[in-house]
Amino acid sequence: MQAISRVSLGRLKASQTGHEESGKENQNGALERRYEFTASGCFVRYIWPDWPPQLSAQLAEEIDKRHEKNPELRRVQEGSEDWMTISCGREADFESAEVIACAFNQNFDNKVSWVKSERDPRGRIAATCRVEGVADFSLQLSWRGTVITQANLLPGEHWPSMHKADQQIAIWASSRIQPILDTLKTKLQELYGDRFRGLYVFGSYASPDAGVDLGIDSDLDIALLLSDFDNRYDERARVSDIVASLSLEHDIVISLIPIRERDFKEGSTNFTRVISEYAIPVE
Repeated sequence: MQAISRVSLGRLKASQTGHEESGKENQNGALERRYEFTASGCFVRYIWPDWPPQLSAQLAEEIDKRHEKNPELRRVQEGSEDWMTISCGREADFESAEVIACAFNQNFDNKVSWVKSERDPRGRIAATCRVEGVADFSLQLSWRGTVITQANLLPGEHWPSMHKADQQIAIWASSRIQPILDTLKTKLQELYGDRFRGLYVFGSYASPDAGVDLGIDSDLDIALLLSDFDNRYDERARVSDIVASLSLEHDIVISLIPIRERDFKEGSTNFTRVISEYAIPVE
């Protein structure tokens, strides 16, 4: 959760000698405050956990009271130009926060204090999970998996628990895209037999900043490698029913392009040369 407010330079100077100087204010570091400076002015950004709901609601109420007490803090409207500039379009993501809390609670004896989770416009999720008495875990989630980092190396006895939590979260993070790829690969292997040479994801979902779901504006672009074929349009017609069915079932536009294996590996055309440099194989 977050709140952004415009603040005067005078207010900032006054706060340097008062209570608000600390970045981590209370609730065991749950409520965080950052000062942001842009061409249009000075702002304070409050960030607090999305999980558990009770703590989230409690801190939201505290932020409301803080604004009532300090009228010089002028809230920035969500979605406004200032809001988008400071937040970079990131929004609270309650679903991932609950998934992360559940995974760490299951593997760390219900010691999760709170989870903060944000999703950016590309669907990438950044989160922090505090496990009391163990560590603060920073997470990056995309459909390809998760990355967990820590400020200090975790004691060895906790590694198995962290690994199990990571696996559980990764399954959820990939649950939007990976089942589509798995089903498509199985059906195309059955259709083509020995002619099938593989599937590769390219386009927006192969970009390094692709998150768990890019939304309805992004197609799922897939290259179908075949040993050989006579006409690309005939092959697209051959797979059209499979592609259409999966697109409807998962509410996503799937764009499947047949490519000769030789052309892909040798980069015979500008298109195959470009996508072969970054395309992701479907294992």
